[in-house]
Amino acid sequence: MALGLAALLSVCAAPAQAATSPWRDFFTAPPAYSWNGAYAGLQLGRSVLDSPGGQESAFQTPAGAYQSVFPTIPMGTGDDDANISGGVTVGYNRQYGRIVYGLEGTGGSAANQTNQGCDAFGSAAFLPGTVADCSTELRYFATMDARVGYAFGRLLPYVKGGGAWGDFHHDVSGTLATGAAAPQSSFNENRWGYNVAGGLEYRVAAGWSVKFEYDYMDFGTRTLAYSFVNTPPFIAGTFTAYATDTERVTTLRLGVDYHF
Repeated sequence: MALGLAALLSVCAAPAQAATSPWRDFFTAPPAYSWNGAYAGLQLGRSVLDSPGGQESAFQTPAGAYQSVFPTIPMGTGDDDANISGGVTVGYNRQYGRIVYGLEGTGGSAANQTNQGCDAFGSAAFLPGTVADCSTELRYFATMDARVGYAFGRLLPYVKGGGAWGDFHHDVSGTLATGAAAPQSSFNENRWGYNVAGGLEYRVAAGWSVKFEYDYMDFGTRTLAYSFVNTPPFIAGTFTAYATDTERVTTLRLGVDYHF
């Protein structure tokens, strides 16, 4: 009698266990792969450079005196530029249960360029009616972030945040009302900011993983100084024009990492 009752209970309990076991194992079983250790890889994605319109504020004449530009004129709104970007990834993970944490660094190159009207530069620096264009190009960028995630077997959702660095090239060119070219000014700038990101990483094999990630890099607002060397028919001498500049970069990246 007792043996028959035990057998009946085991038969009734088996379907319930079978129905709940996959979900229970997915959320509570130890991860199938260890995320501990160093890793390195390659990433390729789409980056977007956003340069909102700034303010042309003042200029310095060859004599050294600062003058107001009518007095402060908004620059044209910069166009967002999307392009392909790629680079490398290096990092190190530590794992505590299902919590995965560590540091990750990325570095890459891009060719994003935005353009915005800055006619007040031309009118103040050269002659009224000058049409000027201010452009900014993002050439290289890098991030260093703290990263934390939660492992579901092979799947690792994560967030990260830290510092960002960008190498920007700024350029001003203009055309006079007569059609002749105005003097040009260009320079490179290294700028620091912050990065926040989130993504999903999946272990496709013991030593390999693939991931998809979204990054937002903010490089803040700065006042840029554009220097021009004027020759006749303009007032001879070195001329400096000033403008505020804001730079933000977003990226969508696909990456492949090898775990050592």
